[in-house]
Amino acid sequence: MEDSGKPQDFEARLRQARSGFEKMEEQAGNAPEQEPSESAIKSGRAGSELLASVFAGGLLGFLIDRFAHTTPLGLISLMVLGFISGVMRANATMKQANKKNAEKP
Repeated sequence: MEDSGKPQDFEARLRQARSGFEKMEEQAGNAPEQEPSESAIKSGRAGSELLASVFAGGLLGFLIDRFAHTTPLGLISLMVLGFISGVMRANATMKQANKKNAEKP
């Protein structure tokens, strides 16, 4: 491969390649990247609430087991409670997102 040492040539080839790529994306029907929708943000929030609830339950259960010497009862029971709480919170978040989406014209 021959290197001409001219940055202008590289920049021109890069612009040409990018424009060609954008044309191919448009022809394939792929829209350019857009801001995430509000429902997508709410979905991510619901997932993180579920994960945080399970993690918090597991951590509290571990600490209770550590100090009360009840291994593994505290860990298992609080992880289950955290999972139930997380599912309820995620469900409420998704219901709220669906309600807002239904209100939009």
